[in-house]
Amino acid sequence: MTTNQKFDQLKTKILILDSGERVVLIINSRTAIPHLELNRYLFHCRKPVLAFKTLKKEADAICRIFNSGHHIFGDWSGYGLIHRVKGRDIFHFWEELKKSPYKEEVSKDTHMYRWDVFKRIFDYWTDQQILELSHRDPDFKNLVAKKKILLTEISRLKVPSSSKRLVGLDKNVIQELIEVSRVDSPNNPWIQRDRLRNQIIVDIFIRLGVRAGELLKITLPNVELRGRFGTITIERLINDKDDPRKDEPRVKTFGRILELDDDLSKNISKYLRERRLIPNAKKTKYLIVSHSTGTPLSSDTLGLILRSIPLKSYNKKVTPHSLRRTWNDLFREYSEELGFEQEMITQTQNYLQGRMLNSKEAYKYSAKFIEKSAREAHLKFQKAILGGSNEKD
Repeated sequence: MTTNQKFDQLKTKILILDSGERVVLIINSRTAIPHLELNRYLFHCRKPVLAFKTLKKEADAICRIFNSGHHIFGDWSGYGLIHRVKGRDIFHFWEELKKSPYKEEVSKDTHMYRWDVFKRIFDYWTDQQILELSHRDPDFKNLVAKKKILLTEISRLKVPSSSKRLVGLDKNVIQELIEVSRVDSPNNPWIQRDRLRNQIIVDIFIRLGVRAGELLKITLPNVELRGRFGTITIERLINDKDDPRKDEPRVKTFGRILELDDDLSKNISKYLRERRLIPNAKKTKYLIVSHSTGTPLSSDTLGLILRSIPLKSYNKKVTPHSLRRTWNDLFREYSEELGFEQEMITQTQNYLQGRMLNSKEAYKYSAKFIEKSAREAHLKFQKAILGGSNEKD
């Protein structure tokens, strides 16, 4: 390989099959020809039914790795990959994957994710090359040994992720979020046309604790506002032919029926009347749509809506996942105040979140409540011990 040799860049492309299944491919950005070996790796990843979004994230990282690593790895073909890579190349590439076109460096989590993807694809690719060699080939043992050394070097550079637990938002933050997102709030950041829809989005997250994908996949038939209580049915529908979004939202957990309070039911009913006037909105079955196009709201737009909320009591961006964790904290705390037994709280929490009733996820998503309970119990314990000691004195 010459130093002035030029390589084409790679990018990802999403295909929607007739079945509705989404497939991500890695293609040459100039010729649009799929990269045989890298797509073979993606299909290898897909075998354990890796979620599409996860696979797309993996493919994007691979393109970043490939486009950054030509000067070290060439075209990633043949046995030259193991022969060519040296320990110093690994360190240089580690530094290369820190870079970002928008700022000095990407976050540590992004850097570590790229490094994990690099390790996986390096492991896979070199395995494919080694397996093609005969055990009688004199180079076989040398290549196996070198691969082991290089993987050790790759692992050595790995930096542990933050050990800080992910927790929900404080009650004062939630209260401010609710107040700011009201249609008539003077601090509401959205134009009048979008306010009711966005208020409903915030309320569904806070009151029902659903995932982002679940909210975006709610259809009109899933909403029932007649009867004593309104309901929303969370339905697990994968590879939907009627969903025009290339990045199709997914319902990862079990389906379930969630009851609505009167206030949320009335606002959804009002939104449905407004929705009928949105151009092209009648063409889609999904509840939450874009007011400019009438098409189903995308995951990116949903994230943008939440990130645009100005909060004085919280200096980070609000995300669907942070609201989901908040719901779990508040539900567990309120259920305990009602006198529910811990096992019943866990099973109820798991049902409403679409998980197996005996899942341990309920505890993971209630970190703030558990930490609060642990602090209170610990303080009472210390006072009891001190009180016992004083009595003895």
